[in-house]
Parts: sequence; structure tokens; C-alpha cells
Amino acid sequence: MGPEGQERINDTAVGSATGSDYQRQDLNSADDRRAVFIEVEKSVAQGQPVPVDVSGKEGAHAMTIIAQEGDMLQVYNP
Repeated sequence: MGPEGQERINDTAVGSATGSDYQRQDLNSADDRRAVFIEVEKSVAQGQPVPVDVSGKEGAHAMTIIAQEGDMLQVYNP
């Protein structure tokens, strides 16, 4: 599935429950990750889960950030 399909599924499956419009963010560097982290913290503080896809040489996996506890994120890993 391509990026557009993933975004559509997140909008349908998660966004229908939260009222949020999910947008794909590619995080290819440490700077990219730091820049989006503030938005992730805001979202989970408001009770809005943040879907994430992690990929590497061995394949990909979808997870969801559901909370923050101190300086750690709580991840739902189905």
C-alpha cells in the first residue's frame, strides 16, 4: 500500500473515531523527528492517537502512539 492509501485508512479507521484529519509525515532524519515530536505530544495529550509506520530492510509495521508518560511515549503495537 502506498502513502495515499495509508493516509486514507488512518482518516477512515482512526479519524472517524477522533474527528481528526491525519496527514502523513516522512521522518527521514533526526531533525524531521524532532520537528514533529511536539505535534505528537500535543495530540496524545488531547487524547488523539497518532498512527505510525516503521519500515526497514526487513519490512514494515504499523503501530499507534496512544499516550505520553514523562519523557516516554506509550505505543500500542498490535
